[in-house]
Amino acid sequence: DRPAARGPCGRARSDEDRRLKIVARASPHHHAALSRSARDGAHAADTGSSIALSSDGTTLAVGAEDADTTPAGQDAGITNAAGTACVFARAGTSWTEQAYLRASNTRPSEFFGRSLTLSGNGSALVVGAYGETSAATGFNGNQADTSAPVSGAAYAFARTGTQWKQTAYVKASNPRTSAEFGISVALSGDGAMLAVGSDGESSASKSINGDQTDTTASSSGAVYVFR
Repeated sequence: DRPAARGPCGRARSDEDRRLKIVARASPHHHAALSRSARDGAHAADTGSSIALSSDGTTLAVGAEDADTTPAGQDAGITNAAGTACVFARAGTSWTEQAYLRASNTRPSEFFGRSLTLSGNGSALVVGAYGETSAATGFNGNQADTSAPVSGAAYAFARTGTQWKQTAYVKASNPRTSAEFGISVALSGDGAMLAVGSDGESSASKSINGDQTDTTASSSGAVYVFR
């Protein structure tokens, strides 16, 4: 067994060490194992709260929704339960960490990494953060806003070579407090279509493209499709 390189994919109490083990069998006679432990720290990371694997089994994404982390682009300051996601790549029987990802607007209790999804070839990734707080709508809106607690968001990333970069910040067309947009996410195989679940959405409308302004059916839920 060859464990992957261990980088910072969240934090965990020493008495609540969370481990994720993935076994990739290249033949009946040998296998490679990936074992990941979260860092020691003050908060349980819930590493492995979500996972996604590319079609060919060479790219693995792992969410740690409860991880305490520094804000994206900074080296200091801990944000409790902001959440993280890590991407691992396999070459032959060896796994290595390829990316350590955080939301572009890291805040406490956003739970980035609660859900995630990879395209078939593993080059596109979307991560849900159901606790995100902006009232922005659609794509790449105002990430600094905090007027809609737990409205939720999704973050799209793309890989070029071995480098990952955030490409979109996605919100519901009708964001509301406690809607939990991003509680679930799914990409099509080619990465061209995205579906996002919002289990706290409150409209009583039915079927497709109904009245999004209605609020008479608390936690009835909705699904949003983007392409």
